[in-house]
Amino acid sequence: MSVEYVQHLSNNLKRLYFEDPRYKNLRILIKEQCKDKTDGLVFAVRKNEIHIYYRGGRLLKITDKENKGAALKIYTNPNYAGADPNNEIAKWNEYDTSKDAAIWCDNLEKLKGYLTRFYQGKRGNDERLLQHMLELNNRDFNGEVVVIDNEYGVQKIATRFSHLDRKKKDNFGKFTKHELSILAERNLTPDEVLNMTDKELEDFRRDYKLCKVDLVALFKGDDGKYKICLIELKKGNGATGGPSGIKDHMRDFKLFTEVRKNDIVKSVENLIASKTSDKIDTIANYPAGGIELDKENIYISILCYDLSTNKKIENVENDIKQAYDEETKKILPHFYYNPRMEETKGDYTLRKEDLLHKV
Repeated sequence: MSVEYVQHLSNNLKRLYFEDPRYKNLRILIKEQCKDKTDGLVFAVRKNEIHIYYRGGRLLKITDKENKGAALKIYTNPNYAGADPNNEIAKWNEYDTSKDAAIWCDNLEKLKGYLTRFYQGKRGNDERLLQHMLELNNRDFNGEVVVIDNEYGVQKIATRFSHLDRKKKDNFGKFTKHELSILAERNLTPDEVLNMTDKELEDFRRDYKLCKVDLVALFKGDDGKYKICLIELKKGNGATGGPSGIKDHMRDFKLFTEVRKNDIVKSVENLIASKTSDKIDTIANYPAGGIELDKENIYISILCYDLSTNKKIENVENDIKQAYDEETKKILPHFYYNPRMEETKGDYTLRKEDLLHKV
């Protein structure tokens, strides 16, 4: 089975972005702005793409898909310009980056303004900004918690079994060779899958989609090993979605850690190597001798910010206890939930005790 984590760059993209003299000014500008803890950028590694985030929104997408891999291609979302009939962002997207990235260097500040106005007042913007600030302020191995990625995802299996949809009768039940190999690994025959009820089939297909959480972080355990912690953020009353929302999270976490644990470990190792290298250097004070990663235990922590009353906190805790049943405890022995987080202006430092608030 192929490795299906999404945090890796091809050698060609790494060469173009980090070494090609055409893009020197852009990488220097981005690297410098990544150091700012109050209004900085976040460098993210995706599946052969570099994403640059600002205030929780994707500012730039950088690929090696220009001139058949001979140059970088740089994009942003043209919708950031709103209804502007002259939409200069669309023109930036058409810029010939086979010669340089000058237009992006010259207009980076203007683009940040466009993005800020685009997300202002939109649903989820407060949580998006909180996520960004937590990453900006927890990128140092001298701290208790080190955030190494946002919108962290691992694809559970390299297929979505798209032909298992009874509404599309002409295609229903067709399997690729890869899908048949997956069924064999799970000791399932095609007939067993095709004879599932609609609900069973829906659950089966859902198992193979992309797992995603808000942040992935590291903290040092009492045994000296660094623990991987997947963090989901919630902000404000109602953000948890009640018992059904919590159960959905539990289900995703179980699939995340059961089905793709090895890929989680591999992707985290890749992220550490990438973000602590001299070329990116967005995470400070990486130990000279390296770190030892705990490859057996995955920690889960849901951090809920700014619940307005003790009653709201109590309700959330009850929802968690209801969803965290005995079966779930066996699969997620390192599950934690903290409903008492508060967003304090100027202090977004995460501590180990924040993550390990026991249910």
